[in-house]
Amino acid sequence: MEQLKETAFNNLQILVDLKDTETITCHRREIHKQDEYVQIDNISELEYALFFTIHYLLTMEYDGNINRNDLLDDIDLAIDNIYKNKNISKIAEENDVFWDLMKSIDNQYDIIKENFNKSLCNIIFDRFIEYTKVISYFMKKSHLVLHEYHQHIHPGFITDDEEDDDEGQEQEEQLEQVEQLEQAEQLEGEKEE
Repeated sequence: MEQLKETAFNNLQILVDLKDTETITCHRREIHKQDEYVQIDNISELEYALFFTIHYLLTMEYDGNINRNDLLDDIDLAIDNIYKNKNISKIAEENDVFWDLMKSIDNQYDIIKENFNKSLCNIIFDRFIEYTKVISYFMKKSHLVLHEYHQHIHPGFITDDEEDDDEGQEQEEQLEQVEQLEQAEQLEGEKEE
């Protein structure tokens, strides 16, 4: 499944970067740029590759690492580049089946984009994922800062690297040290009162 996903994203990137006069070739479901214009012998290969790429990306399972709004924007740009490309437009004009396929892909994209925009839950979910990434980053940095602070305040405590050597005995010693420090702080607090 990962290979299909990788192929679809590679194809999408080629279509997003496609210029008006560039030529693409297709083999199985993979799209490749070609330096020189050569008449495409097998239009069904091009149809299959375009349909596979866009259909796969529109219908794939949600992946938290992918921003769906950006993905839909890239698909829209790819469809526009397909229509603007002179070599592909020539094929579409000469072949009704290819033209119908492109209209079908465009309609499918429009329906999914419209449903996505209507779905407030999707927007909130995407924002939630972005916020959790920020919070996760903050928590990691806070942990490091607090760890450094803790070592500065209580230099006798054992660090994580040293703890791996003799965990059991050292944990007991740490607990005793913590209890002793807490008792000392309580006694100081009582004396001040």
